[in-house]
Amino acid sequence: MESEDEFLHTYFTHISQLCYEKAKEHVEKEKEPKGATTPWSTFLNYLQQLALAEKSYMEIGFLQNKHKSFLRKDNSLRSVYETMKNDLKKLEENYKQCTADNRIYKGSKNIVQYVNARINLIDLYPLLKTNIDII
Repeated sequence: MESEDEFLHTYFTHISQLCYEKAKEHVEKEKEPKGATTPWSTFLNYLQQLALAEKSYMEIGFLQNKHKSFLRKDNSLRSVYETMKNDLKKLEENYKQCTADNRIYKGSKNIVQYVNARINLIDLYPLLKTNIDII
């Protein structure tokens, strides 16, 4: 197993075991020194964001009823996932034709699908609550 594959395996093992801090630390260890912005380091930044978003998702804070103000920036978990999805789609498109190493393309594509599922679930929970309140 190549080092990147091993890294990703360990990262997603931490995520699946709900060890978000370990996943975040694992990414930080893998990062290159500051100044070097490579496709891999960009992908690592999104993995770090994913770990934080997943931690927030599991804390179920997004279900609290928060009133949005017109002038306030929407920092909801849904918007975090939406932003991440859009950024990962751009990364995916940029590396779609790269045949040398398609880990970034495949990884971005898979994470976009996962993030879409999270967004759909975030939209579903309030609907379930509304339907339960009606009964």
